[in-house]
Amino acid sequence: MVTSETVSEYADITVIKYLNVAATCCLVYDMLIHLGDEIEYIWKASHSWMKWIYAFIRHFPYIVPITINVFLPGSSSGSRLHSNQCRGFITYQFIANEALTVAVEAILIARVCAMFNRNKPVVGLVIALFAMEVAAMITVLAFSIPRIQFSPTCLITHTPSIFTSYWLWSLAFETFLFALTLIRFFSDIRRGLSGTSVLYILVRDGMWAYAVIFAIMLLNTLCYHLIDGSLAGLCFCWEFAIMSIAGSHVLLNLRRFSHRSHESDGTTLRMELLGSIEFAGRSMPAEADDWMSDTVITSTAGHDMT
Repeated sequence: MVTSETVSEYADITVIKYLNVAATCCLVYDMLIHLGDEIEYIWKASHSWMKWIYAFIRHFPYIVPITINVFLPGSSSGSRLHSNQCRGFITYQFIANEALTVAVEAILIARVCAMFNRNKPVVGLVIALFAMEVAAMITVLAFSIPRIQFSPTCLITHTPSIFTSYWLWSLAFETFLFALTLIRFFSDIRRGLSGTSVLYILVRDGMWAYAVIFAIMLLNTLCYHLIDGSLAGLCFCWEFAIMSIAGSHVLLNLRRFSHRSHESDGTTLRMELLGSIEFAGRSMPAEADDWMSDTVITSTAGHDMT
């Protein structure tokens, strides 16, 4: 017998599936309209960690919305998962979310290191806080997932109060990175920062990436805090979409700028392994602009930012 509660649950599933499809379509659309630039500035370059982290951030997020739509039952006659299967399914989703968050934040950290010329106290503080953030988020998941309650259709119906702090750690850390970006921006603007400088690109992309990621994380936090029911996760897949778009564009814009200003005179931007990015006050030969040996050296127009 189909009860009104069951009908309501499947209506919620339909809403979530439509939102997941919309998030996936947004990802695919953004990928397609920038595919030419991706091939030109990413895939034609030599192998490096930046290239593969771009591939992960750009293309991995398709998997999660698709698998959610596949495994969630789609009608009142659909299959149902057992409670342990539901717990394993939600664990998979948050492991994927954590992996994407770490990858995107690694790019944001690399940018901050660039803007502060790999200043050791700044880099040390950022890495320490990043490690604390990741450890705290994993701890929250470890305590929360065993206590999450599910509906018969495998939707989350209740989460422990500590669960909403999962996103608060990322919000706090990314706000700290954004504050460092602003500090660097205002300290350098008096030195003649121009719209064609690489520092301008770093600051501009950092601002909009922070804004959209902050917004979707805050929205997810509010949903899980205020909606104690099956629609709490309705924006979950949109977090994958927005983080993927923001993170990939931060890298793509920098590569595009690198390519277009390759033959210009001025400062150089050196991007080394593990996000070690350094400004140098000299021009490099054209053949040096490559990702070989995990290094990118790009000539940039503008003022000396060392």
